[in-house]
Amino acid sequence: MLTCLLFVKFTEARNPSRATEPRDREKEEQILNFVPGGSVQAAVMSNEAKQHMKSDFITIVTSILDHHGDREYNGLGLSVLEHMLQSALEAETAHAETHDIVATLLHDIGHFVVEFPSDMKNAEDTGHDKVGATILEPFFGPEIVEPIRLHVRAKRYLCTVEPSYYDKLTLPAQHTFRLQGGKMSAAEIEKFKALPFAEGATRLRRWCDLGMTPGRKTKRFKEYYSLINSVLKEE
Repeated sequence: MLTCLLFVKFTEARNPSRATEPRDREKEEQILNFVPGGSVQAAVMSNEAKQHMKSDFITIVTSILDHHGDREYNGLGLSVLEHMLQSALEAETAHAETHDIVATLLHDIGHFVVEFPSDMKNAEDTGHDKVGATILEPFFGPEIVEPIRLHVRAKRYLCTVEPSYYDKLTLPAQHTFRLQGGKMSAAEIEKFKALPFAEGATRLRRWCDLGMTPGRKTKRFKEYYSLINSVLKEE
């Protein structure tokens, strides 16, 4: 399975003996240390790293997006960042709550840790939903983290209970739907519906599906800074 382990190493970056703070690029390199081909579907952080990242979250994520945001989104003619921004715009257009907009904006951050498979025909699920949720969990509440964790399951749910939903998916999304488990059983449907943030996940999923238009004009990521800051956990 194509997954990877996220290491966060802030000890050196915050060493008071250093004469200057590391640049954004240096911080990013300390956050993203890709180990392809592993079997870990999680982001590993020390408690110290979590505390430091809270104050630097915007800087860190902006740096990651600056350097990796142009990664192609599933062969659809737009980047992962463009997809995230378009999805967030859909949430805003729907007059969604702040936590829904931020969750939608950040829902695919896991794709910067686990890459899209190069061979979709023989691919396995990368678990980007779980990885993304684990990355964000130290910094946001469950109303943001859990819909992100559940947005792949929400696709499976919607494909099961709304037969026409599957036909509206892109071809890559239809393919990954099968990799991610396909239709839910009756028991899986009831279990998903009982989850506290299932409705938030289905909302996010629908906005995500609308954010796939090459060349569409959106806000820039930095225009969401104040919104993100308003829902970050207090240190």
